[in-house]
Amino acid sequence: MNHVETVQQMYEAFGKGDVPAILAHMASDVEWEYGVNSTDVPWLQPRRGRDQGVGFFQSLAAISATVRAIGKRVEEVDEVHIWHFSPQGQVR
Repeated sequence: MNHVETVQQMYEAFGKGDVPAILAHMASDVEWEYGVNSTDVPWLQPRRGRDQGVGFFQSLAAISATVRAIGKRVEEVDEVHIWHFSPQGQVR
């Protein structure tokens, strides 16, 4: 599996709420960095390792929002996801 396929599988698992499948693609020492120095926003906390990664998904699950399908693609230009991979193909 190439890196693009790995990321696609991770986003697919995210859409299903399958956190174990997401974490299975990550190295044991994965680093979660958001480039934001905020201690007030739970999902923006820096984390290290799969166990702390679970905390990221738990903080997202605590968000209450209404989402509606609008039938249009929505593009945001103020955020970029950068993925680093280990030689074994795991997200670092």
